[in-house]
Amino acid sequence: MHEFKITQLMFIASVALLLLASTLCAEVVPQGKIESAVRQRIMGNTSIKRDNLKIEFVRVPKVSIPGKVRHIRVSQQDSARELGRLSFLVTALGDGGVAKRCWVTANVSARTAVVCAAQRLKAGSIISRDDVLVRQREIRGNSPERPVTDVKFAVGKMLKRSVPKGKMLTMNMLDIPLTVKRRQVVRLEVRIRSLHITTLGEALKGGRTGDLIPVRNIRSRKTVYGVVQADGTVLVLVGSEQ
Repeated sequence: MHEFKITQLMFIASVALLLLASTLCAEVVPQGKIESAVRQRIMGNTSIKRDNLKIEFVRVPKVSIPGKVRHIRVSQQDSARELGRLSFLVTALGDGGVAKRCWVTANVSARTAVVCAAQRLKAGSIISRDDVLVRQREIRGNSPERPVTDVKFAVGKMLKRSVPKGKMLTMNMLDIPLTVKRRQVVRLEVRIRSLHITTLGEALKGGRTGDLIPVRNIRSRKTVYGVVQADGTVLVLVGSEQ
């Protein structure tokens, strides 16, 4: 019985020594090494210029691995996103193929030129070149409110809502302006083979180029449907009378 206890104690001691040895041989992966690997992953997965990127690490956990760190592999949780709070799975490979994994979180933003309101702009107004200017702003994340970065894209668009002076324009603020407004008197054209009839009508609904809208014939008072043309003319569809 006494010999059994001695053998048991020797076994526990040997296990403890092995655990101690593995702990002593373990290497703590430098935080800077993990951050550098994640930074390379971010820069390799974006269309934004590197000089315009700003990366702030929120969480970089401590990772220990037996032996030397041979390689660090990084994958992104949502690879489609370029900006905002991003999460990365970091795998550190050590001697003998031993792998340790951890999650790293970083805030990624970009400083870029965006289109801003040069003055207060009212809802429904059509943007002119004098209405906007370009300013450098920091963009912090991907969202439906994507910034407008091209002045030429903004000019000629209609504002869905009022915009105060200095505010950055976003894509969801803009709309294609109406070619024909409701109750506007328009020219109606009916084309049936070689027959070409022109008259006047009142638009019962606003519409953009290519839209199908109802129009009341001023002379006959009948309602017809036609397609809005770029010049404001409404091309009547044959057999569309009601």
